[in-house]
Formats: sequence, structure tokens, C-alpha cells
Amino acid sequence: FINPGAGVHLDGKHAGAWKGIYGNKNGFSAHMALTLVSFFVLTVSNSNKAEVWLGRVGILASVILIILSTSKTGLLVFIAVLLTLSLYRLYRWKGKKTVLLLDIGTMFASGFAVILANLWNTILFGLGRDPTLSGRTLIWEAAREKIADYPLLGYGRMAFWAPGSPHAVYVGSNVSHNYIPAHAHNGFYDLTLSLGLLGLGLFLIGFLMTYAHALKRAYAASSPASFWPLAFLTLMLMYNITESILMRSANIYWVLYVATVLSVKKT
Repeated sequence: FINPGAGVHLDGKHAGAWKGIYGNKNGFSAHMALTLVSFFVLTVSNSNKAEVWLGRVGILASVILIILSTSKTGLLVFIAVLLTLSLYRLYRWKGKKTVLLLDIGTMFASGFAVILANLWNTILFGLGRDPTLSGRTLIWEAAREKIADYPLLGYGRMAFWAPGSPHAVYVGSNVSHNYIPAHAHNGFYDLTLSLGLLGLGLFLIGFLMTYAHALKRAYAASSPASFWPLAFLTLMLMYNITESILMRSANIYWVLYVATVLSVKKT
């Protein structure tokens, strides 16, 4: 309230959007999504009612802050993650109920995918977005062209987007005149540009192995700690589709990912 500019965008196209202590609203939204997942796992507790209520209050607060950030990406990721994790919670059931639940879930997911494919443009325009996801698809198209130049080992960590890089200028020119993006708005593209297909392949192998271990732990989860690895990996996977939070700069997501990999493999 004393210095609103420290936490809110005061001008430009994002005027009024909350950004908190972060540089922009998308960074704020990404960390609020992480906070939301952290509170969600507290609701897994079957015995500690205080933890359950703390989790519910935290989820509500996180949702409000994501809405105040006006980040459409954060809001959509929040909905997708919450639905996915809710399904995983029910997946802890054993026997025929689990099979039935997964069958029904697959049926609804398939139907939703078909509807989304047919109404993609209408949905995006309704959310105030364009079919290129604010130029993201144009960036990805140009990034694929550049990946083909150095497919195996890439350009080096964040070298592609370094200040003055002609590669970044080329990618930006596909979106608009004099626009230079800071990253690919996709963690997997950025990882490939940095470390090549070899680096992407090694990451995906490790990620899928860790995800499998986390899924096994969540199946018999009786405490928030047992459910956390799966919840975090699900969030990380979804958020990196439209944002870049894998190895870009220094961020808590990569630290938590490494910690999750090591903790899951020890159990």
C-alpha cells in the first residue's frame, strides 16, 4: 500500500496485474501455482484435520492471487493440475474401484480433448488470447528451425537467448518487428536449445523414471510427504508447456526437481 509499484504493474498492457516480489505477473503466477500444489498435498492427510483445513485455506488464497495476477496461463495450469491431482488422489483406491475410475477418467479426458480440438480458437478468443498463444507458437516454430542447426548438443546453457544474440533476434522477428524474446516460453524447447536433443533425451528419461516412482508412492500415500513428489512433477510438466522453468536462470523449480529426484530414488 505504501509502494504499490513494488507488487503491481502500474503501466503498460499489464497495468493493475499483481506481480508480487517477482519481475512480472507470469513469474508471480508460476510461484503461486507452486504454493497451491504445496497446500493441496496437505489435504491428503487423513488424520490431521488442522492440516486439511490449512490446505483448503491456502488453496483458496493461492487461487485468488493467481486471478489477481491476470495470468491466463497460470489459471489454466491451475485448473488442469487441480483436476489431475484430484484424480490421482482417488487413484489411491484399490481394487475394482480404481480400474473403474481410470476407465471413466480416460473416457472423459478423451471427450474433453476432442471438444478442445474443435473449439480451440473459440476458447482462446473467449479468454482474450489469440490462437498463437500470444506469439508462443510462432516462437516455437522458429526455435525448431534453429534446433535443426545444432541438434545434438545445442548452443550451450542459455547462450541462444544471450543479449545481442542473432538467434534470439531471428526468433523474435517471426513474432513482430523489433521483438526479442527472453526465452522460448516452453521449458522443453529451451532445454533442447541449451543442451540439444541429447540433453532433452537424458532429462526425459530421468523425469519419466522419477514420475513412475512418484506414482507408486502416491498410490499408497497416507501423508502429504508421500503425495508431494507426484504433485510437484505434475505441476512442473504442465507449466513447462507454455512457460520456461526448467533450467532458465536461477529458479526454485529446478532446485525442487533435483531434490525430488534424489528423495524419490532413496525410498
